[in-house]
Amino acid sequence: MPSKLSRAAEWLTDGGSWPPDVKPADIDKRGAVALRDSLIASLGRATPQTIITILTQLMLHYPRPDFTDGQAKQVCLDMAQDFADVPADIMAEACRDWRRSEKWFPRPAELLAKTRDLLDARKRALQDVNRVLSALERPAVAKGDNFTRSDEESMALFRTKLAALKASVDAERAENEGKNSDRAREIERTGSLLRRVPTGEAT
Repeated sequence: MPSKLSRAAEWLTDGGSWPPDVKPADIDKRGAVALRDSLIASLGRATPQTIITILTQLMLHYPRPDFTDGQAKQVCLDMAQDFADVPADIMAEACRDWRRSEKWFPRPAELLAKTRDLLDARKRALQDVNRVLSALERPAVAKGDNFTRSDEESMALFRTKLAALKASVDAERAENEGKNSDRAREIERTGSLLRRVPTGEAT
């Protein structure tokens, strides 16, 4: 899995935010979709005959009891039922790893443990990709979340807010200056600091 995709998946767990060093634009969405589809396809079950063939090849590398060919095939048939949910490539990888590290032919539970670890890792990878793709579909958070905006976007938003604040202050200053000018003209006309109350306003 690409490093940026993996890092994003780690941060986005349980509804988390994007990591500070990875932005949505950094993710190759087309590549992520292709990876998701590949992982889904790779979870397909192997056919019983494929499982039997892989187990038979593994059996050739180990001493076995005095089984007839029919009995050996029956052992593989029985084991094939235990691995009915395992993809073919995972089954082959588990058997290859066993052949390289163990002296005796495995019991079903022992080989199942290896296939389960590989299968669980693949399922987690699929969950990670789906998590990132879902986050890419969500709209960017409008509130001040630094993980959803680039430095340029954050600075542009700051300048916009600063300009709006300056315009508000200038408008208020102009209004106050107008009121002060009216008051100054009234004082100059009346020669009094007391505001004259027009007839009809007095109580």
